[in-house]
Amino acid sequence: MTRDIGFTAAAGDSGSELALKPYRRDICATYVMLTLTTAALVLAFRQLGGSLVHELAAHQWSIAIGQLAFMLVVALLLWGNFVYQLTRLGHVYRCATHRPALREDLERTYDDHAQPLAILVPSYKEEIGVVRCALLSAALQEYPGRRVALLIDDPPHPQHAGSIAALTALRELPHQLQALFDAAATDFVEAEHAYHSRRSRTGLIERQELDTLAHLYRRASYRVNQWGQTRCCGSQPCTTSEH
Repeated sequence: MTRDIGFTAAAGDSGSELALKPYRRDICATYVMLTLTTAALVLAFRQLGGSLVHELAAHQWSIAIGQLAFMLVVALLLWGNFVYQLTRLGHVYRCATHRPALREDLERTYDDHAQPLAILVPSYKEEIGVVRCALLSAALQEYPGRRVALLIDDPPHPQHAGSIAALTALRELPHQLQALFDAAATDFVEAEHAYHSRRSRTGLIERQELDTLAHLYRRASYRVNQWGQTRCCGSQPCTTSEH
C-alpha cells in the first residue's frame, strides 16, 4: 500500500510532462499550423478588405458583392482549417492524458448488479467481413449481461442476384456466430460442472484449479485468434432486426 501511494505521488509531480513527451512533436506542429493559418487569415482579409473598401468607395456594387462573396468563401475555408487544427490539438492532448481503467475497476463490474446493455451494430450493404469484425468488437466488450443486435438496413427484397446472396449471408451470420459462441462456451460449462463435482467429493487443490483455468483461457484465446484470422467474430448472442 505504501509503495502504491509513493508511486502515485512521484507520478503526480512529473506525470503530465512524461505523458506529453511522445506527443510533443505533434503538438508543436499543430501550434505552428495554427500560427500560419492565423497569419494567412490576417493577410488575406487585409488585402481583400482593402479591395472591398475601394470598390465600395467607387460605387462598384457588383464587383463589391462578388468580392464579399469571395471573402465569405475564404472565411469558411479558414474556419474549417481552424476547426481541424483545434480538434487535432484536443485529440493529441486527450491521447496524452488518457489512462486506461485498472483491471480491478473492470472486474468490479462483474461483482455488482450491472444494468442491461444492448449493443446495436447497423449495416447497410456492408461487406460480410466488416460486419463480422464489428460484431466481434462489440461482443468482446467487458460488460456483463450484454446483448449484440445486428440491424440490417438493406432492402428486404432485392432483385439483383449479388444483393440477394449478400443479404442471405448477412441474415445467416448471427446464427453462424452463435454456433461458434456456444462451442466456445461448452468448455467452460463442462469445467464448471467438473469443478463443483470435485468440490463436493474431495478437496480442491488450488494449483491444479489454476492450471485448469489457465488452460481454458488459452483455448478461448486460441479460438478468438482463429475467428480473427478467418474473419469470423462474436462471443455473445446476436439477434437480427430489419427496418
